[in-house]
This record gives sequence, structure tokens and C-alpha cells, in this order.
Amino acid sequence: MNPYRQGDLDSLCGLYCVINALRFAALPATKIGRAQSMALIQHLAKALGPEFGELFVDGTNSVKRLLRAADEWLQQTHGERLIVSRPFRRVVPPSAEVIAQTISTHLADPRTAVIACNLVHWSVVERVTPKRLVLFDSSLHQYMKFEGKGRSAKDNNIILPHKLLLLKVVTA
Repeated sequence: MNPYRQGDLDSLCGLYCVINALRFAALPATKIGRAQSMALIQHLAKALGPEFGELFVDGTNSVKRLLRAADEWLQQTHGERLIVSRPFRRVVPPSAEVIAQTISTHLADPRTAVIACNLVHWSVVERVTPKRLVLFDSSLHQYMKFEGKGRSAKDNNIILPHKLLLLKVVTA
């Protein structure tokens, strides 16, 4: 018998990816430690209100709503703003090379982060290789792929470009 980990019984990856992305993007100017992360998670849970119970069990497509609440918290606690953009809204997905270049260019700027999603999981991108995204992940997922070869369970780990979110922390 193995112990359960985050994600085994809950669907809180969307909540954790917002917190981890904000921590990642805020550096080096602002360090969001454990106590502030606890305050942030409380703020995000309150922002979701009654939807929090649904998030806990069913996951969330409310990551953008959580990011708006994170921006509000960042303004109140640090006088900074969280700017979010979606580079790929088209129905036809861009090539792996375009996705990789977009993420690499964004992460090369200071105070940035990237949130990526596959069919079942939201996570923060730590860096990019030619074939995959290396993750800074709450449930120990290591990577997401750009492309797959079929409809196997492994292909659930392919990035959904239309859900890619670019984050930047700026002074308010």
C-alpha cells in the first residue's frame, strides 16, 4: 500500500499551479514564502466562494479566475501586478517549435512564469527542451510533451496550446 499524494484524491492542481507560478514569477524582487503562500491560498479559496468545493473534487477551468484573485492579492500585499496573456487562441495549434520558442522567449525575461495544461493537469513550466516542457509541479509530474503519436494514456500528457498562460509580475 502506498500513501496518497496531492492529486490522488483531489483536483487542486489549478490552485497549486497559480500559487507556484506567482512564487516563480515574483522572484528575485519579491520572495513569497510559506506564510504568504498560506495567506494566498486562503485568498484564492475565498475568491472561489461556493465553487471551492467543486474545485476540490472536480478540478478547475477557473485558473484565469484564480489568477485574477492572485493579482488582487499581489496588489494588496506587495504593490505589484500580475499580467496574464494567452498567446495561442487559434483552433489550429502552432508547431512544437513555435510553442517552445514562445515559452523560452517569455521565460528569458525577468519576473515571468508560464502555466501549461494537458488533458488532466495544470502545472508551471520551469524550462523548455526541444521535445518537452520541464515542470515545477505540485504533484511531482516531471514534464509535458509537445506532440504525441497516438491515443494512448501517455498522450494525455501533451500540452494544450490554447490553454497556455504567460505571466509577468510588474510594479503597480
